[in-house]
Parts: sequence; structure tokens; C-alpha cells
Amino acid sequence: MNIMFRKIELWVVALLFVIFLIILICYGAVLREELKPNKSRDWYLQKIALRIAEIPENIRDIISSTLVLPDKHANKPRFKRFIQTEREELFLLARYDGDLKRGVVEIVALNDFSVLHTFKPDVDEINNQTDTSRIVFKKLKTDNRPERYLMIHPILLNNGDLVFHSDSPLVKIDYCSKLLWVNDNNNYHHSNNIDHEGNYWVPSRMYPYAVDKEIVSDQYGKYIDDSIAKISPNGKILYQKSVSQILIEHGYKSLIFGIDSYYRDPIHLNDIEPALNDGPFWNRGDVFLSLRDRSLILHYRPQSNQLINLISGPFLKQHDVDIISDKEISIFNNNNINTFRGDMNLSNSEVVIYNFENNQFSQKFANSMAENNVITETEGLSDILKDGSMMVEEQNYGRILFFNSEGKLEWEFINKADNNKIYHVTWGRIIDDIKLINNIKEKIQNTTCSN
Repeated sequence: MNIMFRKIELWVVALLFVIFLIILICYGAVLREELKPNKSRDWYLQKIALRIAEIPENIRDIISSTLVLPDKHANKPRFKRFIQTEREELFLLARYDGDLKRGVVEIVALNDFSVLHTFKPDVDEINNQTDTSRIVFKKLKTDNRPERYLMIHPILLNNGDLVFHSDSPLVKIDYCSKLLWVNDNNNYHHSNNIDHEGNYWVPSRMYPYAVDKEIVSDQYGKYIDDSIAKISPNGKILYQKSVSQILIEHGYKSLIFGIDSYYRDPIHLNDIEPALNDGPFWNRGDVFLSLRDRSLILHYRPQSNQLINLISGPFLKQHDVDIISDKEISIFNNNNINTFRGDMNLSNSEVVIYNFENNQFSQKFANSMAENNVITETEGLSDILKDGSMMVEEQNYGRILFFNSEGKLEWEFINKADNNKIYHVTWGRIIDDIKLINNIKEKIQNTTCSN
């Protein structure tokens, strides 16, 4: 069978190319207008242009169903103990299980790293109790579908309940993973911490924005208005305040908008650490805020709207601030900078200690952190125990390390699945409170869950 191809004149090809080029220029102009912080017009055509531009991202989200990390530690065993010790502490291990293809939280015994209990909530039930008609959660069931849902920085309570989120609504489940409540007032993200009254302090993103719309627009996505939120044990918002507004009200607008070009995420709040007791340098109820993209720690007093102190120093794009004594805080220094080639780590990550008494900085186990090549460009955290030992989470590479009080590596965990791939760890915590340990051990011994 002969197939005849009709000859196309060169001028027709040229004309089609010119038409395509005109359409492309017009599309780019419409999309640019839609993405302007202060657009002069709002046409429906702009919305269509934006939806077309989002197609590759949406396809990526649909196809991507796992959370695989670089194989930096692929040649290591999943768990290795270097020093044998007898410890009463428990470890709340939050991770993505590459075998189950879902996020889990496990209560682990530090003596042998055996799993004593596992939390596996019904993610579909959580998502179904969220108002997905709101623009804030328009991608919730894609981004946080069961095989992508991460249980981030969980809080374990005395009765066995668990509080967490997945850069999503805040959730509480019971010991047997039964859903107790969902708070979908905001999109909650990063850390979860409990205060002296049993309330939860969680970073959230405010929308509508608290900041003047003439500066940041009133359109969703044009600005990330990070706020501090205090949530009651039954899931109700007791207090909320925009961090941008805190800085503006105290004369620090320059820290947000005094830069060469508009930046929609100038704060990037990644931790809220509440003060549980009065001390010589803070009051009970104060909070310390980690602002990654300003490389700043804020000491703030919500009760009186006082910005007590701004702490900067030898740390860059830090994550996680902890009160470790009545005069010291620890700061997980990611040591990451922006360059013309992109992000770059200056050296390994560090745990920096700031002393309020002498205004001096020091490092915790500097040699051990360097020798073990602890590097996480983003996220990461540390827990320093009463005996001086320390847990470090190298989040970008799925590794957790535990150093004894002399800085020697006691054990190392790599979140590997049976396929030898490494998956996310999502900010666990050491449980060293004796009352909580005893309550949880009793719960484990006396409670049988049907699931």
C-alpha cells in the first residue's frame, strides 16, 4: 500500500511557527499578570493560564507515591549499636515505612530498638473530616493521600493519645489509632510542642493574611503568612498571631520587606518552643521561635505581645530550638547558604548552644558531628537529655544518631525498607519523662488494639 504525503509549502510552516510564537507570547503575558503580587486586572483567562502551568506539578504529584531519599547511607545496616547501655528512655520514631508505603509512628525501646507499639491512623478518615472546599486544602487529597501522608513531629500524651499533622490539619488519635478530632482551621506545619498547661503550640499559615494586602496581595499563594497557634487539648484555637505582624508591630518591617525583591516566604517558621518554667531570662509561657529564612531566633511573650529578644549568631537557616537549662537554648544549625549556583552547606550541621548569662555561643559534640558527617540541608533536629547525651536526626538522608554523654556514637538508625531504599524520618523525639514512660509502658502491657 502506497501512502502519499502531501507536500507542505515552506511559507505555511513559517506561518504556523509565527502563530505558535504569538500564542506562546500571549500565554506568557497572561500568566505573568496572574503571578504578579499586585496584578492590575483579574481575568478568567489568567486562571486558565495558571491551571495549564500547574499541569506538570499535578502529574508529578499523582505519579509520585513514595518518599525515597538519596542513598547516602545505603551501604549501612538499618540499625547498629556501637556502645551497649541500659536505658529507661523510650523513643517516639516518626517515619515513612517503605514496606507498608505509609507514614507510621512507633514507640521504640532504646535498649534494643524493639518496636513496642505502632500508630497507623486511617488517613482517608482524617482527610474526609477536612473541608477540602477551602482553597487552603484544595490539594489535600492528592498531597496527603494515604501513601504520601507523613505523621510529623508527634506528641505522645500520658494516656497514649498522639497529636501530629502532615503539613495539613492538626490531628489527635488515641492509643489504638482511633481518630479523636481534626482541626482544619489552618494548615499546620513543622513542629508540635506542648506547654505547661497541656496546650499545643504549632506553626500555621494564616489565610486570609494578617499582613496588609497592599503589600502582599489578598490572593492565596502570594504570601506565606506564618503564625504561632496555641491549640487546646480538645482541638480548639486559643491564640494565634502572625509572625510577620509581630515583627512589624515591633519596628522590624525591614527584616521582611527591606530586601531587593519581593519574597513570598520571608519567615519560614519551623519551630515554636514554649517555656515550661520561669527562669532568670524568660517567663513561663514565653515562646522561642525559629525563623529559618531570617536565620533568627525570636524570644516572644504572647501574654503581653512583647518581643523580648532577637538572637542571631553562628547559625544559618537553622531548624529546631530547645530550652536545655535555665540559661541555655540549643539551636540545630543547618549551616546552609544561598549561592548563585543554589543552596550549599558550608560544613556539617551543628548543634549550637546559646548561653543567656554571658551571651556566648558554643557547640555540642562538634567533633562527633563532623566525624559522623551529619549533614542535612533542611529540617533536622536534636534532643539533649538530662544526662548530657543527645539524639540527632539527619532528616534529608533518613538517619538518626544517638551520642552518649561523652559524645561517642551509641547507635545509628537508617530508615531503610526491604528494597534497600531509604525513606523519610519525620522528627521523632526521646521520651525521658519518668511519669510518661511508666504510663506508656503500663498502657502497652494492659491494652490490646483490634486493628
